[in-house]
Amino acid sequence: MTIVQTDPLQIPLPWQIAQWQKSLDSFGSGLMSHAQIFCGVSGLGKREYAAALTQHIFCLSLQNGLGCSECRNCRLILAEVHPDVLKISPEKPGSAIKVDEIRSLNEFVNCTSESGIAKVVLIEEADRMNRNAANALLKNLEEPPANTFFFLVSSREMQLPITVRSRCQRINFSAPDRRTTIEWLQQQNTGSESCELPVLLAAGAPLAAQRLISDACKQRYTALFTSLESLITGRSNPTIEAKSLMDSEQTELLCWISSWIAGVAKAQNSSSVENVETGCTNLDEQVRQVSLMVLLSFGYIVQRAFLDSCAVSNINKQLILENLLMSWQRLMRPRNIRG
Repeated sequence: MTIVQTDPLQIPLPWQIAQWQKSLDSFGSGLMSHAQIFCGVSGLGKREYAAALTQHIFCLSLQNGLGCSECRNCRLILAEVHPDVLKISPEKPGSAIKVDEIRSLNEFVNCTSESGIAKVVLIEEADRMNRNAANALLKNLEEPPANTFFFLVSSREMQLPITVRSRCQRINFSAPDRRTTIEWLQQQNTGSESCELPVLLAAGAPLAAQRLISDACKQRYTALFTSLESLITGRSNPTIEAKSLMDSEQTELLCWISSWIAGVAKAQNSSSVENVETGCTNLDEQVRQVSLMVLLSFGYIVQRAFLDSCAVSNINKQLILENLLMSWQRLMRPRNIRG
């Protein structure tokens, strides 16, 4: 059953209210930092927040602190053609932001504002800047023109050079508590399917969990858990299952496994946390009986596999996945069951 989104995304989102009020207060008082990094895990609405703040800056008819979406400036921003707003992002998923794209800032920031209000540079996935691009940006951050704001959006801000981070104000976003995320998802969607597993796999990030509710994502993580179940029941082997999972993005699979293992470990260590079932009966039953030490050991193996997958572009990803699944099958042997 497909769950269909019925309500538009409204900024500020419930977990962004404190940051939003601080942003409005600092801009209204003329004390807003010229450069800010909106950071936190993926799926918290940081990009949408930066876009809404940009609209607030330029809107000619604010409504309760939000852009009206009707004035000339709002319409131009929504169409992404406002002359005083420059957005930079990777050309395609996973690609780098190159130095030539950042050098294009020079002419933009040094031209007179056409609106007479400000200039905004929005850099999405800022951690994707290569070294030369980051150095080129640094020159603009060190001597910013008046009324020019740089909004950097990143889910991995520590990948940015310290020289860039030190010249930006850090605006941190955190995932809300589990109940808040589930309630928000239920408000945004129609349908009776449980949101518990998507929330767990998304590490509590509401927008990431919302994407996981789609049928396409559900098929991918169902295939993952089916493979893990097949290995612990002896119906398959790591080579076959690794090959069957290769159509999925590997870092996505590893993030799901990591979040799931962390959730199971937390449930074992706290009576206040409910177990979340994957829908694979043998898997759900056996993993609840595995010792906490075994779960933590496997979580460490998953983290190492994730780092290996990200480190080298031409690495044999099927081999990484095979080794991970071999470790899983070995750790799930009966001797590792508690009691």
